[in-house]
Amino acid sequence: MARPLIGLTGRRKPAMAIAGFPESLHDLPVDLYLAGYAQAVIEAGGIPLHLPLDLALDDIGSSLSRLDGLVFTGGADIDPGEYGSEPAWAP
Repeated sequence: MARPLIGLTGRRKPAMAIAGFPESLHDLPVDLYLAGYAQAVIEAGGIPLHLPLDLALDDIGSSLSRLDGLVFTGGADIDPGEYGSEPAWAP
């Protein structure tokens, strides 16, 4: 039986925000997620696949249809206005 393919979302940061990148690369974007997410998928029997942030809308649907699952790796909250809703609470 084939192992399930599990998509992992990530985040984008400038290389300068990540220690160890040479100064010549500081202006380049870096897509990343914490390795623990991929490791957890592997330990559960799946194959983790990074989902790049640059996929065209048409490619997103066809890519997601090939996956057996999706892990949203967290990060900053999405503004509820992006999906037509209001915040559940105010700070």
